Amino acid sequence: MTVRLGKGIFYLPSYRVMIKLFVALNDLTTRYFSKLKEFGFAPTYDIYREVIRVYIGSGRIAKCKEICHEADRDG
Repeated sequence: MTVRLGKGIFYLPSYRVMIKLFVALNDLTTRYFSKLKEFGFAPTYDIYREVIRVYIGSGRIAKCKEICHEADRDG
């Protein structure tokens, strides 16, 4: 599955890898999420699930709860 962002195409499997990398680098995930949303990307349930799973795996429960609230808010 691909998503068109601006002038390019972004592959969702690549997105998952990038999210894992950014979680490992601390809070770049939030900035990356925000930037993608500016370009019209709407994360799906499985993308939110992946982000939450990575945060749980890294022991960052507070950040996991924040992402859960964001997912609820965004529908």
